[in-house]
Amino acid sequence: MQSRRSSSRSEPERVLSTWQMLEQFNPQQLPELTKRAASSTKQIIDWHPGDELPWSALPEHPVESADQSKKRVKKKPHEWRHTLYLGVYQIPDIYETLHKVFVDDDEAYDPRRGGVSAAAKIVLNSAGEISTGSQILSGALWGVGRAHNPGPRKPTWLDGFDLASQELADAIDKLQAERRDDARTSEPPPIDEVGLQQLVAVAHRTAGISQFTSFASTTVRINSLYLPTDSSPDDSDFLNSFILDDLVQIRRAASTSKPFGNALRDYLTPEGSEPRNRIDMINEPEEVDRLLGPERLPAGRWPSDPNHPLALSQQFAVNQAVTDLHGDSGILAVNGPPGTGKTTMLRDVLAGLVVERSRQIAKLERAADAFTGEKLRWKDRDEWTRIVHILDPELTGFEMVVASSNNSAVENVSSEIPARSALGRRWNNDADYFADLASHLTFDQLPKTAKDAEGSSSEPAAEAWGLIAAKLGKSSNRREAGQKLWWGDKDSGLEGLGTYLNDLRSNRTSPRRSWQSAKERFRKADDRVREMVEERRAIESRLIELNNAPSSLASATSRLEATEQQMRGLEGQLAQAAADGRDAHRLSDASQAEADRHLQLRPGFWENLLSGFSKLPTWRADHEKKIHLADAAHSSASHASQLHADIEQTMRHKRRAHENATRILDSTRKRIAWLEKRCAKDRVDLKGSLPREADDVEREKQAPWLDAQLNQARSDLFLAGLDLHRDLIENAAQQFYQSLMAAIDVMQGSVPHQLEADKRRAAWQSLFLLIPLVSTTFASVPRMFGPLGQESLGWLFIDEAGQAAPQLAAGAIWRFSRVLAVGDPMQLEPVMTVPAKASLDIASHYNVSDIWLAPRASVQTLADRVNRYGTRIGSGENGIWVGSPLRIHRRCDDPMFSISNAIAYDGLMISDVKRESDPQSDIFSTLRCQEELVAESYWADRPATIDGNHLQPDEINAFNGALDYLKKREIPDSEILAISPFKTVAEALEKATKHRPELKAGTIHVAQGRQADVVILVLGGAKDRPGAKAWASHNPNLLNVAVSRAKRRLYVIGDHGLWKGMSHFDRAARDLPRRSAPSARTTSS
Repeated sequence: MQSRRSSSRSEPERVLSTWQMLEQFNPQQLPELTKRAASSTKQIIDWHPGDELPWSALPEHPVESADQSKKRVKKKPHEWRHTLYLGVYQIPDIYETLHKVFVDDDEAYDPRRGGVSAAAKIVLNSAGEISTGSQILSGALWGVGRAHNPGPRKPTWLDGFDLASQELADAIDKLQAERRDDARTSEPPPIDEVGLQQLVAVAHRTAGISQFTSFASTTVRINSLYLPTDSSPDDSDFLNSFILDDLVQIRRAASTSKPFGNALRDYLTPEGSEPRNRIDMINEPEEVDRLLGPERLPAGRWPSDPNHPLALSQQFAVNQAVTDLHGDSGILAVNGPPGTGKTTMLRDVLAGLVVERSRQIAKLERAADAFTGEKLRWKDRDEWTRIVHILDPELTGFEMVVASSNNSAVENVSSEIPARSALGRRWNNDADYFADLASHLTFDQLPKTAKDAEGSSSEPAAEAWGLIAAKLGKSSNRREAGQKLWWGDKDSGLEGLGTYLNDLRSNRTSPRRSWQSAKERFRKADDRVREMVEERRAIESRLIELNNAPSSLASATSRLEATEQQMRGLEGQLAQAAADGRDAHRLSDASQAEADRHLQLRPGFWENLLSGFSKLPTWRADHEKKIHLADAAHSSASHASQLHADIEQTMRHKRRAHENATRILDSTRKRIAWLEKRCAKDRVDLKGSLPREADDVEREKQAPWLDAQLNQARSDLFLAGLDLHRDLIENAAQQFYQSLMAAIDVMQGSVPHQLEADKRRAAWQSLFLLIPLVSTTFASVPRMFGPLGQESLGWLFIDEAGQAAPQLAAGAIWRFSRVLAVGDPMQLEPVMTVPAKASLDIASHYNVSDIWLAPRASVQTLADRVNRYGTRIGSGENGIWVGSPLRIHRRCDDPMFSISNAIAYDGLMISDVKRESDPQSDIFSTLRCQEELVAESYWADRPATIDGNHLQPDEINAFNGALDYLKKREIPDSEILAISPFKTVAEALEKATKHRPELKAGTIHVAQGRQADVVILVLGGAKDRPGAKAWASHNPNLLNVAVSRAKRRLYVIGDHGLWKGMSHFDRAARDLPRRSAPSARTTSS
């Protein structure tokens, strides 16, 4: 079923169209219900005909708690805003309908979202009047209607959503006109019960589902919020996919002459057009080594322990990003299996980029030169003028955003990076880049007074060292961040940016240091790193020379031997020439003597006369012959002399060549001896950080050139770079005061809806100069960055890219020049929200392959396939190309590491787990006596006894016994994960642990992004439902996630006989000891 018009469009356009349609079947869940309370500033209810309407029932000004009143910014005017979700329906009903329409498989185990959504959304003001243009039609429900009429058999069945959306707007306008006429007023009256039911009917009719009772619900969910009158609706008010508008915008841009930036262009590389000159990093290590030289090291480094350098694969990825991609644009993929240091790698990329911008800042003659002199202005909602000073282009392009489909993943990154615990001991106490403000923003911690410190006996709270990252994303996060950044906390005396910059610009306070001294301070740190890098480049040259020494020595020796051989040949030739010369001269002398003698015999006149004049002619003829012979002999003698002279000349040249070859050989031997001595000293000085001629395992454990001294200098430079950023802000306080005030407005969404993209971009660039990295989910990107278009910002880091459906990142990638995708396609696959058959049918409509569709495709797989550097995991049809793999694993003990490495990574990972604690205080250490040792990992065999249900009581009993055992062994609940592949089993685990909130339990999806000392995997599985086990084992991903979360112990509970024959689980069954019943040690205390 291929659309005619799709056949003439490029593959990227068709892919975008497919993604757009898939997102139409991806409705957002409605906000959860709340309790009705007159004192609340938020109420979410389900309204049914006959119920009271909130805009009539809620008090005009609710009674606020002290905390709510405190949070209200400057007591701005507030009012109620009511978001109406018309015709609430169950989201799973959409998929069940599509399931029937497309005749999906009978036993489908693909995870599908629950929750409710609605046919349409509309907003009312506090009086119950419709806000013009606030209506939104459900694309998912409209798609369901189209699936029934005209149905998938018609090529154009998925066309026309834009027209339907306009039809909804027109129908509401018509309804309002009728209500106005009926009321005989100039404006439509507030929505009453009848009007509300009419709106629901309009929504159902427009969506085309009026005849379907499961969808044509009369329930209306009403979200009532008491908000500032000038505020924008919260993100949760949006009904359809958050990324749908982005996909529409990008697809439309595809028709222009330059439809995409380089990153999105690479991401959408047509199938079959992937790079042909791939470099396999495992099979071609010399190509990797070539790109790890000291000249390619980023100048900045994260300030972690300088004695703990990055692994080779980590540093390779950092070099690729900071050294190569920074000077270009495009997409880079890094494959990060569990425990291989993805966040560690990202921190070094961040540090490298901060230093690169610092080097540009240090070139400024004056702090004010950071700006071009051009200003952008607009009026805020209160008619105050906002001004943004445009930054010098050399200082832009460094903006960094980390995004993911996983909210906890990005929040973890943005909270780990600023934490003081992320620093090495050398810098832990002193590093300070707006530290107090960062602690307030990141951990909600305020500076302690001396009195607070005296009365505190609790554990120290989390503390930030620098304003290096911020958790943004949804509007509530952005509003809170803006409030904390600009205003600080007056009660504790924490100064916000507003006061801080205002005092500086009004000369009430002075910058910490002058601009010239600030630059000199940074340059001193920079010069030290440059000098040390040059020293290591010299060392590298010496090592290369020493490595080539055998060849040089052989060449010099060969040259000397060749001259000696030539000399011996010439000596023979000279002797022969001398002998030939002597013979030639004797012959010449004899021939001349004979000619002279014959001359004396010349006939006289009378003798010639008497002979009748015959003797003289005869003599003459004889004499000419003798003269000729004499001349010939003389010539031969001269030639012999010349030959002898020539050979002597050649001999002299060869003697000089021999002497030179001897000197070269001697010099080469001396140079090699010096190189051996100097390189030996280099090895001592750099303490094992030189390139290693070792096996693959040892080579991978540490990148070359990362000695402690250089690591420390590069980390110092990073912190000096941040200090220079702060010095710039202080010395150009007037411009930054205005720009950052405007930037916070933009960040919070408190700007005119139609504010131009260039003004938003300039504001964001100013904010990123203060805070280098911010985090968000993909869902919040369109709301956060609004109309910013192609390549508007610098860097996008995609975390957990293997979990994200490929379309989720398209809009974000489009907005950025450089993209670094980090993830693992062997972890959890992207969740499909549309049944597989429906997805494939939509793709078929646009003639698109399933390599672009989840779950086969993810953001990571699309980025991996266009990465030149990588390797192949697996073989044949199951083999995949992964980009720049991180290989050193530092999380799991065996057998967890070996199981994961075997089932998912084809042996790619290398274990370098180091347990630093004292074995006697480590309850998991195998050096402890057996009685004290926590039971080693094993498989508790519990045969399935119940058909038709994945939940097996014997397994839950075993699980409860395991919990009791671990409690007796004093394993903290926070270090235990309890998981299952099946929801019914997971719910039982949650129920069994509900009284232990620190113990996380649920499906395997709960474990993604987490780790714990102990993982308990309760398999479940009914004997008569083999399809369920086939689903769980069809690829290694689920088991790999479960296994790779366990740092010290893995306990599998399940029917060994049923599972040992399943793919991937067979390896776990082989490596884990099987126990049919708990051992005495396990059950004892």
